[in-house]
Amino acid sequence: MLRLGKILLLAAFIAYPFWLHNTIATSESGGMQLLLVLLPLLAGIGWWAFRSVNIVWWPLLGLAIGALPVYLVLGEHERIGLIAVTGISHASFNLFMMWFFGHTLFGGREPLITRIARLMHGELCPEIASYTRSVTAAWSAYFALQVIVSAALYSLASITAWSFFINVLNLPLLALMFIGEYLYRIVVHPAHPRASIWRTIEVYAKDLAAPRKQNP
Repeated sequence: MLRLGKILLLAAFIAYPFWLHNTIATSESGGMQLLLVLLPLLAGIGWWAFRSVNIVWWPLLGLAIGALPVYLVLGEHERIGLIAVTGISHASFNLFMMWFFGHTLFGGREPLITRIARLMHGELCPEIASYTRSVTAAWSAYFALQVIVSAALYSLASITAWSFFINVLNLPLLALMFIGEYLYRIVVHPAHPRASIWRTIEVYAKDLAAPRKQNP
């Protein structure tokens, strides 16, 4: 039963971008479609807010989070709301990830990919440290390009082409970036130890959750 649930969840995850693109491309926007689009975004905001904010403010946060879809549906702004929520979600995620990778390249910080590699494999030789810095910069550039291409398509092409890029091509392009970097790394640094994506995420998540030392 648990396996079936995982399969259905994966199927829904894969189908969701296609359904969203089809909804935008065919102009079949309605209150239910907009609510379904908003659910993942609102769930993420709610999870972050309820973990970060004092419990006293939870009812107010719940009202604020619930007010947006009610306004959009009752105010008959479904079409505008659908495009806005989709575009803002895509742009916000990619801009955040651009900063998340990019800010570690400046101010004497350790590049993000360099840190992850060191956590997994110990001290790195200068050649690998330089490579992982370049990979960090490449990921930052990738997320920046996502926003640039999205803005260009929205301004110069049709809504259908723009929606296809930010919805249908979003995950395939991300996977292509992962695979391309992995294959390039095998060719350029065949002797460097490798780990799965899930193992990499697990190690970095533990590092993020670990308490930081406070400067006196």
